[in-house]
Formats: sequence, C-alpha cells, structure tokens
Amino acid sequence: MILLFIHQADCLAWGNKKTHPTLTAKAVEVNDVADSYLKNQLGMSQGLQTRLTWDFPNEIKQRMIKGEAKPDTVTRTIQEWLKAGSIIEDEDGRYWPIRSRHHFHAPIATQGRETF
Repeated sequence: MILLFIHQADCLAWGNKKTHPTLTAKAVEVNDVADSYLKNQLGMSQGLQTRLTWDFPNEIKQRMIKGEAKPDTVTRTIQEWLKAGSIIEDEDGRYWPIRSRHHFHAPIATQGRETF
C-alpha cells in the first residue's frame, strides 16, 4: 500500500506530459477532419504537416518548461503544436495535481464538462 502511494504520480490517468498529448495525437490521426479543413478551407497544402512559427510570450514559455514541452522549439508542424498545446493548456501553474484533473467527458452521453 505504501508503494502505491509513493508512486501515485506515475499512475495518474490525467497526466499532461504523456496522456493528454498522446490522446490529442491519436484524435488527430484517426480523424482527418482537421487535415482536410486545413487543406481545403485554409489552403494549407500540407495540412497538419504545415510548419508554423510562434514566438510565444514568457508566460506560455514558463508553462512549456513546466510541462516539458520544449520551449526553445518555436517552429513545429500543426500536429506538433496541437500536442504541445495540450501540455500548455494543462499547465496553468495554479496547483498540483494539474488542471486536466478537472476535465470530464461522458462518451456515451457525448457530454463534457470542465470545471476550474
């Protein structure tokens, strides 16, 4: 029981450094809506592989550092930015456990709720 409590951080299903970015990447992979939209509606011929540069503010850089999202990488593909964004979004710096702990989704009812 003691070992379970010592290593509980490794068991958190809502972890923002692995779980949330992985879910984001998989969601984008299995559904081509975003890629099609970028190509057909916005004229980005490479879709999710389009490279974008963002010189983000210091507050975002601090969240990236905390979330281990490689803050010195300012040019990424849109797909990479989506993954980094899922880390940045969860690292609000207010407290631990991270903010993603408050995300809820009921897939059967297709309803979601977010609390802060």
